[in-house]
Amino acid sequence: MALEKARAYHALMKDAVQEIEDWDPDEDDDFFGEADSDSNDEEKVNGASSLTGADIIQDGIAAPNRQSDNDPPALDTLHIQDIHALRDHALEFSKHIRMVYPALIKGRISPFPQFNNKSVVSSLPSSSNIQTLNQMLQYVQQISTEMDHLACALYEQRAAEVYKYQKSMTALAQQCVGYLKTDWGGNKGQYGDWAAAWTKKMEAINAKV
Repeated sequence: MALEKARAYHALMKDAVQEIEDWDPDEDDDFFGEADSDSNDEEKVNGASSLTGADIIQDGIAAPNRQSDNDPPALDTLHIQDIHALRDHALEFSKHIRMVYPALIKGRISPFPQFNNKSVVSSLPSSSNIQTLNQMLQYVQQISTEMDHLACALYEQRAAEVYKYQKSMTALAQQCVGYLKTDWGGNKGQYGDWAAAWTKKMEAINAKV
């Protein structure tokens, strides 16, 4: 069940990234007029989640809740080349975030111990591991939800919100990547080195803003 949910959220994420990749700011504004039509798909997977990226932001990373004087202007005040630049950055950012899904699925969710009512007690996962698995699913669900919000903000020319969701999604993804440093037994995970490289690249992408 957990594996199916994670794969479903990954599929939603891939769809949202593909829409951004297909979007051309030079085309008619109505090209993505129906972008919100599937915004509730996550509810079909596991219901709505109240978790937000701001809930788990740490180490000085903050996701602003309102626009300030220092926020980037809306896209409609920018030149077309600036709009393209913002779209390109959002696409690069989103593709990097998307990479977390297959890594987390292969490195953590898929290897989670399987059990049923015939399993012996010694083979059952600990309550702590079950809680960790549920937290992972919450994070990947919220990332896919915020990806939809980011895409809509981009299409609707709300640059400040694009950056807000990038900060929030970064915090969520960093939590997921942190789980890849170890396996379910507490040993170094097979994606530990990958996690370090991913984090370094994520920092470089966010530094471009």
